[in-house]
Amino acid sequence: MKRPCSALIGYQWLSFDARRYVTGDGTTVSGSRDGTQWFGSLAVGYEHRTAGWLLSPYARLDLAHADLDAYTERGQMGDTLSYQRQTVKTTTGNLGLRAQWAIKDDHGTWLPTLRLEYEHDFQGDSIAVMRYVDLSNGPFYRASLPGQSQNRTLLGAGIHWQSLKGWLLRFEYQNLLESSTRDNQSILLSVEKHFDP
Repeated sequence: MKRPCSALIGYQWLSFDARRYVTGDGTTVSGSRDGTQWFGSLAVGYEHRTAGWLLSPYARLDLAHADLDAYTERGQMGDTLSYQRQTVKTTTGNLGLRAQWAIKDDHGTWLPTLRLEYEHDFQGDSIAVMRYVDLSNGPFYRASLPGQSQNRTLLGAGIHWQSLKGWLLRFEYQNLLESSTRDNQSILLSVEKHFDP
């Protein structure tokens, strides 16, 4: 029985392309925005192993701080907006359960896996400040994006194969369920090779 603990910290560069439909005249304006983001994660868990089985409850805290650059839309004058710099902070707590069992054959081990995870957003506040491009002195408009405090459920299933020669093949399917949007589905495929030092 193990009590694993892991931590992650990272930094990334962001780049977005956006298009906005103008309801007044039916045209479309576009823009590009860059930014940077710091993120971190701290996870603790407990692994209970029996003959061929693994059951692991875990908890994880995810933090992120993003700074988005100012940008100006491209399009017909009078419809385009200029956005000021924006900061987005998020804090998410996760509680999950992972189950895995082992099936051995002459070439390696098959590892079917199931995952159930509950996610809650504690923080997600942000305010976007903008003005029309042809009105350099304003007025300025503020769009408040309140803390979502959303609850989500992640369902996952997959299978891993570990060969006797050090290869690891992974296939995982995940479905993120939340009330405010449609289901978000993803598929992970990976190939890894372990080399002895």
